[in-house]
Amino acid sequence: MKKALFIITLICSASFLKAQKTTVWASGGVTLSSLYETYNSNKSLRIGPEVVLSLRANYPGNWGYETGIYYASKGTKFNTAGQSVHLDYAGAYFNVLYDFPLKSDDDFFVAPGIFLADAVSGKIKYTDSVTSKLDFGGAWKSFDAGVNIRVGYVINNTVTIGAHYDIGVFNIYNSTDFRGRNNKGRSSSAAVDFSVNLSKLIGKK
Repeated sequence: MKKALFIITLICSASFLKAQKTTVWASGGVTLSSLYETYNSNKSLRIGPEVVLSLRANYPGNWGYETGIYYASKGTKFNTAGQSVHLDYAGAYFNVLYDFPLKSDDDFFVAPGIFLADAVSGKIKYTDSVTSKLDFGGAWKSFDAGVNIRVGYVINNTVTIGAHYDIGVFNIYNSTDFRGRNNKGRSSSAAVDFSVNLSKLIGKK
């Protein structure tokens, strides 16, 4: 993951140097997460917080880039087994932006891209409220990566109301189901967030 983050950093550095406008954004939001499995099991969504620090670079022609680092609490709940899995991720993402300018300096954007993440901790909570530490390397893997798409409505280049959907391309979960089949799961999550343009706020001081 460190090598991938280094490569993303180099790409972003070169891109931002040529940008017409670069801004820094701080975001907070809520995630809804679960697993996309080979064989579906009885699961429920898990709700958790997300915080993000990002850079947006805009170019002539409505194109741009956004990259950020984030912390997000994800996981899933296995209803049949009575287990709720909590995964705390630190990660980064890189997206290509396309803006649709609106009136009064408002904008709407669509941004497809990729994400990388590593679970810094994990735990399993049982129905009797007993909690145990989740050890990675067995049924669960800490590394995750995949594709995402972000959309947002920017108000006066100051605040953004946005949402994004992420789906992993690697299996982070492996188990054997009740029929003896090898069941694999990839991460799947959606989030709604609220962002503030720190560059503009600092510039007003």
